[in-house]
Amino acid sequence: ALAGVLFRPAAPSAAAPPAAALQDTDWGTITAGLDANGRWEVVLENSQIRVRYGYYQEGSAPPQTAILDFILKQNRNGNPISIDQAGNQAGRYLDATTSSQRGLMVNAWVKYDGPDRKTVRLFWDNLDSVDVMVQDVSIYPDSRYLRIDYLKYGVNIVDKGMPGGQSTGTYEIYGNACWLDCAAPLGYLLYPESYYNRAEVRPSTGQPDPSNGGSLRYNAFNTSIGYFIASIYRPSSGIGYGRVMPVSAIDIIKLLQITSQGATVPHGFEWFPYYPKIHQSYTGYLFALNDAPAELAPYGQELADIDGQNKYTLRVPVVGQGMVTKSFDTQDYAYGTVVTLTAAPAPGYSFANWSGGLNSTNNPAAVTLNGSRVVTATFTLNPYTLTTNVVGNGAVAASPDLPRYKSGQTVTLTATAGPGYTFAGWSGDVTGSANPVVVTMTADRIVTATFTQDAPPSPAPANWWAGGRRFRVTVQAGAAGTERYDKPAEARLDFTALLAALGRSGPLDLNSLRVVEVDALGAILDDAVPFQFDPDADFDAATKARGTLVFLLTGVTPADATRTFHVYFDMVGNGPFTPLAVPAQVVATAGLTYDLEHTLRVQTRAGTYYYHTVGAAFTGLEDVEGIDWISYRPLGGASGEYRGIPNFSDDVAHPGGAGAATTLASQGPLKTVLSSTSKDGQWAFQWAIYPTYATLTVNQIGGGYWFLYEGTPYGQLNKNRDYFVLSDGVKRYVGDASVRTWNADIPNEEWVYFGDDATPRVLFAVQHTDDNLADTFWQMNNAMTVFGFGRSGNDPCTPCQPLLSQTPNRFTIGLVEDAAQAPQTLRSAYRDLTLAVGAPETMLVNQPPVLTPIGNKEVFNGSTLSFTLSATDGDGQTLTYSASGLPAGASLDPTTGAFSWTPTLAQVGAHPVTFSVSDSLETDSEIVTLTVGNRPPVLSPVGNQTITLGQTLEFQLAASDADNNPLTYLTAGLPAGATLNPTTGAFSWTPSAGQVGQHTVSFTVSDSLLTDGETIQITVVAVPVTGDNKVFLPVVTRGP
Repeated sequence: ALAGVLFRPAAPSAAAPPAAALQDTDWGTITAGLDANGRWEVVLENSQIRVRYGYYQEGSAPPQTAILDFILKQNRNGNPISIDQAGNQAGRYLDATTSSQRGLMVNAWVKYDGPDRKTVRLFWDNLDSVDVMVQDVSIYPDSRYLRIDYLKYGVNIVDKGMPGGQSTGTYEIYGNACWLDCAAPLGYLLYPESYYNRAEVRPSTGQPDPSNGGSLRYNAFNTSIGYFIASIYRPSSGIGYGRVMPVSAIDIIKLLQITSQGATVPHGFEWFPYYPKIHQSYTGYLFALNDAPAELAPYGQELADIDGQNKYTLRVPVVGQGMVTKSFDTQDYAYGTVVTLTAAPAPGYSFANWSGGLNSTNNPAAVTLNGSRVVTATFTLNPYTLTTNVVGNGAVAASPDLPRYKSGQTVTLTATAGPGYTFAGWSGDVTGSANPVVVTMTADRIVTATFTQDAPPSPAPANWWAGGRRFRVTVQAGAAGTERYDKPAEARLDFTALLAALGRSGPLDLNSLRVVEVDALGAILDDAVPFQFDPDADFDAATKARGTLVFLLTGVTPADATRTFHVYFDMVGNGPFTPLAVPAQVVATAGLTYDLEHTLRVQTRAGTYYYHTVGAAFTGLEDVEGIDWISYRPLGGASGEYRGIPNFSDDVAHPGGAGAATTLASQGPLKTVLSSTSKDGQWAFQWAIYPTYATLTVNQIGGGYWFLYEGTPYGQLNKNRDYFVLSDGVKRYVGDASVRTWNADIPNEEWVYFGDDATPRVLFAVQHTDDNLADTFWQMNNAMTVFGFGRSGNDPCTPCQPLLSQTPNRFTIGLVEDAAQAPQTLRSAYRDLTLAVGAPETMLVNQPPVLTPIGNKEVFNGSTLSFTLSATDGDGQTLTYSASGLPAGASLDPTTGAFSWTPTLAQVGAHPVTFSVSDSLETDSEIVTLTVGNRPPVLSPVGNQTITLGQTLEFQLAASDADNNPLTYLTAGLPAGATLNPTTGAFSWTPSAGQVGQHTVSFTVSDSLLTDGETIQITVVAVPVTGDNKVFLPVVTRGP
C-alpha cells in the first residue's frame, strides 16, 4: 500500500533477505527489515514524528491490522502529545483489514541515510496490477511530514475515515470496496466537506464540491496544475491527517458516502490516477494534524510549495586523467544541498583546480546546489620524469612510483641487490652509497644504481631479467591482422603444470609474477608491463595454480605484429618478492544507488558504467564529460524506464527488473567481471569490463533473445544531430524519414556506432559473430534510440521478435573519442588476438646444497650450547645459513653457520628449530630438537634441634645447585613466632612458655622447577625449678 494505494495481501517471501542494520545520524533513525513474524517492517523517526510501515495489530477493539502507524510527538507549540502504552496514538493509523483488497509490503531497503533526509524504498504487492507497486518514503530533520514519491502504482487511491469500533475513533485507510459495507464514521468531518483545493486553474470560481457519492473529473476540466489538499479529522480533538497530491496525477475525485441507520453520511474521499500518465511518477505528502482547521490549509500549501521547488543535477566532467567522488552521489539534489567533491589524480597527474560551477583549488571542496551545476575537475600532467637504470644484478624501487612527478615532490629510491650481488652506489643525478636515498624533483632526473658481483654467476639463459625469479614462460600475442590500441591480452596459465615440466613442485608465490616484454632477440623492452592474474575458482597455490593472466599490449600494435612477453614466476620460500604496483584503469564500487536502483559502478579510463544488479543491465554509461549515453530512469517509458543495455527482456538483463542476481566475480586494475544469473536459473551471462570497452558473454538462455541499445546518444535524442553508422560506412541521421526506422541484416561485420554532431565521441556496439538475422533501428517517441541485434520489426514494433538463440554469444560496447577512428578502435576491441604459450624455462640447472646432518642437541639451562652448521654445494655457490624457530637468545651466523645459545631456566623443555642452507636458488633443511634440561638443588643436612625455654634458636640453611640457578628456601609447619628468610635461609625462633614440647618442621629448597627438602624435630625444654623459691606480693589498702 502506498500510503494511499492499497493492494491485496500476499504471503511473505520465504527467501526474504535478513533485516538491514539500523542506521543512525544525529537527527533521527531509519530501519528496514523483517519483523519477528517474517513480515517486512519499516520505521522512520525524527524529533517530530515516528512512522511505521508494516503489518501488525493496533490496540483497538476489535484489533486493527495496520499498514502504517503515524505518531506526532509534539504539537505546533512544541508541547508533547500523549502516546499510549502500546506506543500508539489514537486517530492516526492506516488500516488493512476485512477486505480482499488489502496490500502487503513484500520488500524494503534503506535507499539514503544522510544529513539532509532519510529515504526508504517500499515494494507492495498488488494482484490487480501487472507490476509490484513501488514508492520512496522520506522524512526530513525536525519536520512532521512524509514525502511519498509514487514510482509505480495501481488503479485507484482511496482514503477513508471510520471509528474502528471505538467511540474514540481511529483514522484508517481502506480498499475500493470497503466503503460499501463498513460502519459509518461517526464523529468525523471532512475539511471542507469533501476536499480543499488550493490551486484551481480558475481560482476565482474553482470547481464545486461533488455531492455525496458524486465525483469531480479534474482532468476533464484541464486542471493539470495545482494541488489537491484535504484532511480527515475528529472535531473533538482536531486529530487527523492531511494529504497533498498534485492535480496532474488525478483523474477523478469522488466523495464517498454510506447509508447507516437511515442516514447518508459523507465519510471519505477517493481519487483515481490520471490514466494517460500512468507511467509517470509523482510526489505527494502525508502529514499529521493536531488542530486540523488551523493547520491543514497553511501547512498543506507549504508542502505544495516545497514540491514545486526544482531538483538539481551535479555533473563533474574531468579534464586530464583522474577520478572524482561525491559525498552524496545521487541523481537529483534538493535546493541547498551541500556536496563535497574529492579529486583523485591518476598516476603521473596532479589535481589542478575546479572550474565552472565551482572555482577553487581546494581538494576536497564543497559545492552548494542552488541550481544545476557542472563542475570541471582539471588534472594536469606532472612535469618531471624519473628514470632509474641498473648496472649489475639488482632492482630499484621508487616511492611513490609514478610516471611523472610534481615540481618539488620527493621520491625515495631503494636499491635491492640480486642474488650474488651487493649494492655499490648511485650515479647520475644522485651520488653516494646511502640506501635508501631521497630525490627532490626539480627537473627530469636520471639515476643509476650499480651492483657489484660477489661471486661468479651461474650460467643462465640469455637476457634473463634480473628480478630474482627462477622460472619463466614465453607468451606471444599476435595482432591477427588488426591494428591494436592498448589492447588487453588474456592467456590461460597453469603454473603447477609449468613447474612439473621443469621437474619442480611447490606452492606458487603470486607476488613473484611479473610480465616483461622483449624484442625478437630477447632484449628487454619493458620490465613493468601492466597485468593482473585472475585465479580460477578452485585455485590452490600448491596443486592447482591455474588462472588467467591479463596483460596490456601498451600503445599501438601494428596489424601484422607479434609481441613477445616473458612471464616470470617462482615458488613460496625463494622470496620475498615485491609485486608490481599496477595503476588501476578499472575500479569497481558496489552497494550504490543510481537512478533509484541497486547499482554496481565501474569506472574506467574511457567512461563510467552503472549496472543494475537485480535487473542485470546497464542503467548508465557516462563519458569522460559525465554525459550519460543510456540515461535510464525508473519511469516515463521511452523517456526513462525503457532504456538500458542489453535489455534481453523485461525481467532479465533490463534495468528496473528484479529477475536476476549479480556478483562481482573478479576485479583488478585492468579487468572487472560481473556475473549475472536469473533467479529461475535459466539465464547466465557475464560482463568483462576493460579500460576502454566492455564485453558480454551469453552462456545460458531461457529462450530467444536480442541485444538492445536503448538510450540517449550524448545525453539526449536530437533528431537533427544524432546519427548511426553501420559496417557499410553510411552515416544515417535518425530524423531522416528514410532511416527513421531500419530493419535488415547488417551487411558484413555486425557492428554499429552512434554519435551526435555536437561531439566527435561515439558509442559502439558489436556482435562478434556475423549472422543473417535481422537487426533493427528506430527512434522511439522522439525520446530514445532503439537498436537491436537479432530483432525483427520496427516502430511501432509490430511484430517484435527476438531472433538470437546462439550460446555462447559475445557482444562488445564502448566509447571512442574520435568518430573517425571508430571502425579501427572497435575492431581492436572485439577481434581476438592470437596467443601462444611456450615451454617453461629455468634460470639454471642447479645442484641443490646439502646440509650436513646435525642431530638433536641437549643442554642444561645456564650452560652454553655451541655448534657449527656445514654443507656442500656441487656448483660451488656461496651458501647462506638460516634458521626458523630460534629460541630467544640464540644466534646463528648466516655466513659461517656458527650457532650459540645459553638457555635460561625459563627455557627448560624442547625447542624444535629448522636449520637451512640455501644457494639462493634451492634449500636443504633439517628440523633439530634442542632440549634444555634442569638439575635439582641439594639441601645441606639440617638435623633435629633442641632449645630451652627462654633461649633463641638460630641456624642457617644451605644448599647447592649444579646449574647455578637462583634458590629459594621454603618451610612448612613453622611454629608461631619462628621466621625463615627465603633468600638467605636464616632461621630464628624464641619459643614462648606455651610452646614447650616437640614441633615437626619441614624445610625445602627450590630452583622454581625442582626441590630438595628435610623434615626435622625441634624440641622446646622447660626451665627446671630448684631451691626454696618464695614469692612476695604487695600489700594493697582499700581507699575511702
